[in-house]
Amino acid sequence: MRKMGSIRRFNRFYSSILGRIDQKIYHDPYPLTEVRVLQEIDFENGKTASEIGDKLGIDRGYMSRIIKKFDSAGLIEKKQLSGDKRHFALFITKKGKEEIEKLVATADEALVEMTKNLSLEEFLELVAAMQTIEKLFSKEDVN
Repeated sequence: MRKMGSIRRFNRFYSSILGRIDQKIYHDPYPLTEVRVLQEIDFENGKTASEIGDKLGIDRGYMSRIIKKFDSAGLIEKKQLSGDKRHFALFITKKGKEEIEKLVATADEALVEMTKNLSLEEFLELVAAMQTIEKLFSKEDVN
């Protein structure tokens, strides 16, 4: 039998880490979920809100509010898709790219602080473990 309790325990532990990251890094002006959406728009220029929301597991109502917020702030540009007045392709603006750069710099500083007590060997072990989790959960049959 697989040790599902170990996976759940790790998930609870890592969720608390993500919560601290959100509080320390992203919460002002954007919570972690909104930062993920903004970065995904940058990575996937031209995708619709539905496509991005589905990929990130965000419901349509929340996605709609996030997109409206980003549009009002000038971080993204919406271009109507031909033949469908309800769907828009989303593109990052120059201002949006600048905001992402600031958020990444802030995140990097906080992550350096969070890992400052790790030796180089421990840091590399942490990164390798994260890469293993990413690799194993990136398999199609896992998702």
